[in-house]
Amino acid sequence: MITSIDTPFIPVIICGGSGSRLWPRSRITHPKPFISPLGGGKSLLDMTYARLCNASIKPAAVLTVTAADSMFMCEQSASDNAPQAPHFFIGEPAGRNTAPAIALAAVWIQQRFGNNALLLALPADHLVKNTIAFWRAADSALQAAKQGHLALLGVTPTYPATGYGYIECAPQISIANTEDCFPVRRFVEKPPLEDATTFVQDGNFYWNTGIFCFTPRTLMEEMPQTAVDIMPPLQALAKTAPTDNNRWLPDTPLHAQFPNISFDYAVMEKTKKAAMAVVAGAEWNDVGSWHSLGETLPADTRGNRTDGDTLLIDCDNCLVAGGGRLIAGIALKNLHIIDSPDALLVANADSAERTREVFDQLRATNRDEATTPATVHRPWGTYTVLEESHSHKVKRIEVLPGAQLSLQSHQHRSEHWTTVTGTMTIVIGERTFDMETNQSCYISQGEKHRMANRTDQPASIIEVQVGDYFGEDDIIRYEDLYGRI
Repeated sequence: MITSIDTPFIPVIICGGSGSRLWPRSRITHPKPFISPLGGGKSLLDMTYARLCNASIKPAAVLTVTAADSMFMCEQSASDNAPQAPHFFIGEPAGRNTAPAIALAAVWIQQRFGNNALLLALPADHLVKNTIAFWRAADSALQAAKQGHLALLGVTPTYPATGYGYIECAPQISIANTEDCFPVRRFVEKPPLEDATTFVQDGNFYWNTGIFCFTPRTLMEEMPQTAVDIMPPLQALAKTAPTDNNRWLPDTPLHAQFPNISFDYAVMEKTKKAAMAVVAGAEWNDVGSWHSLGETLPADTRGNRTDGDTLLIDCDNCLVAGGGRLIAGIALKNLHIIDSPDALLVANADSAERTREVFDQLRATNRDEATTPATVHRPWGTYTVLEESHSHKVKRIEVLPGAQLSLQSHQHRSEHWTTVTGTMTIVIGERTFDMETNQSCYISQGEKHRMANRTDQPASIIEVQVGDYFGEDDIIRYEDLYGRI
């Protein structure tokens, strides 16, 4: 195992996604990295940052590539779970898949740390139980990257999965003086069951984790041949990368010129420098479906896996995950039942991969359930929609200690606020006052207002909106700590 290294090592956390495969828990504005595994407290992103604390090589920095609107959640998670490393962030204006995200990271690292820095790109939404085994494989990939390879991690398949990509390697040829890093022969994307069964029996095929390792020099030598369409916007954006800031918000029109393509398709399947390090015993799970997420829960004697408040009678092989209320089932077999405060998924377990179809139809019809969860995270805290109709909307708003909302007004609604926990400092027009538990106030339509938590304890209010439109775009901001004006 490597314990020191003579070039900078920078983990790159790729934190994105559409929220489609784990709907209704996952949404466009709150995708998979930000949700917690069933039966767990920390999010997948939290655990990804925490995994860095077990690296055998101390990172020179940690770079996260995410949506610009999600950057504040990544910053909080990084601070809480990997405080020992300096953190930097690239906020993409729109998702363009992993090839542009990784290319932007490579350019930033090249400018900050040089051509020979070692980049390890990690998806933010995987589970790894054995971090020692994980970092053992990552060390081998880093050694291969130092020798000019584009390395990636592969996992020995435990069953013929049709939802994973496969890598065929040449195990008789070792790379970088290691026992577990080999040349890549070919990639196979999500094969049919018959082929997947053959791959498992063959012994030279591995699941593709989507974890990559290389130097900026190697990638920049390869991309002009393998990913020609990425180079023009990448070269233009490279000239705008800040050298004295921990945030980079790439120019929107230039970023929109990137093709929507994965790093596998754009680079790895075309390069002749691909190498694969075997992850042995790490208990890796990409949490790509409700089936794989359900596998993280213990099964009862009849094969049922449950999370939350559930009561199952005479049920077999069901996954039941509650959303805060009791779920009772009788004589159910082979079902997935996934509840959330505003949506319920019921599906045959054999069709778990088709959850994306529900998400796609909701998105095509502009349903809020595809985009936004019932509880929405903001830099200052959260709000939860409790009730909504054509004439009113009710929210619970929780404000973090020391945080405040923007100074704002609305054209289409008035608001009633009642403090239910803590103390809020309220601004309405020219008035400023504290509002303690069980005290209320009224904000008329068009009146400037703000709430702030000046204490060291969380505070919350119930907000009742009355009017003819309640969209979040009916906000006129005059002052904001978070740059949203």
